[in-house]
Amino acid sequence: VMLDAGQALAYMQLMAMELGLGTCIVKLHRPELARNTLGFPEALYLNYAIAIGYPQNPAELTSLPRHSGRQKRDEAVSFEYWGKARVSNEP
Repeated sequence: VMLDAGQALAYMQLMAMELGLGTCIVKLHRPELARNTLGFPEALYLNYAIAIGYPQNPAELTSLPRHSGRQKRDEAVSFEYWGKARVSNEP
């Protein structure tokens, strides 16, 4: 069930981005306060919520991601033997 919820959340975030909206996943540390605020039934337990809205600075939403500083694949991945880089350029 949690995998399904995670996938649904990811697709909601992708669609929001496509519509020019920003998202933020929120962990609800005080579920009873959330229940009182949002009014969801006693039979349900809410762990996480997603805030969706227009960003204050839309340029931040559409800016390209910064270089992550990751290692190149051949520096981090071994093939068939520890420390052996891929010999050919095949995927």
